[in-house]
Amino acid sequence: MRKRPRDGVQWRFDGRRLEGVRFERIKDGPDWLSFRDCDFVDSEFVDCRLDWYLGSPLPDPDAASRFTRCVFTRCDLRRVFARRVRFEDCTFDSCRWNAHFFAVDLVRNRFIGTVDSLSLWGREDEPGAPRNVIIGNDFSRADLLGMGLSAEVPVDDQLWPRDEHHVRVDRVPDRMRALRSRLEQDGSDPELLRWLEFYWVDLEPANVQSTKVVRLDDPLMDGTWRRMWRALIAVELPDG
Repeated sequence: MRKRPRDGVQWRFDGRRLEGVRFERIKDGPDWLSFRDCDFVDSEFVDCRLDWYLGSPLPDPDAASRFTRCVFTRCDLRRVFARRVRFEDCTFDSCRWNAHFFAVDLVRNRFIGTVDSLSLWGREDEPGAPRNVIIGNDFSRADLLGMGLSAEVPVDDQLWPRDEHHVRVDRVPDRMRALRSRLEQDGSDPELLRWLEFYWVDLEPANVQSTKVVRLDDPLMDGTWRRMWRALIAVELPDG
């Protein structure tokens, strides 16, 4: 499937199973394609701009689609609407991200190449929202830039890059409080304190992430951000 039908027909899929379909170089999908409550199985998406409505808006909680064993290659996901979508055993290779997955299930997916500004949330900040299922995802072959983790994404249930630049930081809220207290008392680094205050939103109940994976040489971040994380890692906390 590559081009919009010449007769101007719009294709709408509701409750359908799409198996073995190849979507290629589609840049205007919302103009003629719509999907509601569909199952994509063993399908390919190549060089597509996926600014599609694939998820469930609040008035239509059953609209989200599911993707199983699908491959996304060089796709642009910056504007994808994926609320309550489930991706399982899928591969994302060299895609463009800058996406916030507030309410997305990710199960045993592989991420390859640059993953730029992808934010994952353990639970959507909506009353009664279930926890997102995020387990078994493989980021070991990804170049993580500006990765965001919030609302207790289960870090230990994923596979992360193994090198000296990516570090697992535990007890992040405790480290932030301890570092801020020290900086306020000694006044030694006002710039670092300002950065820490900027990130204080991470301690709001809906955002708290106890353990994070941080890329210390992240080229998207400036030197003060890198200093902040090195200072947080160096904080000595009492046991427990």
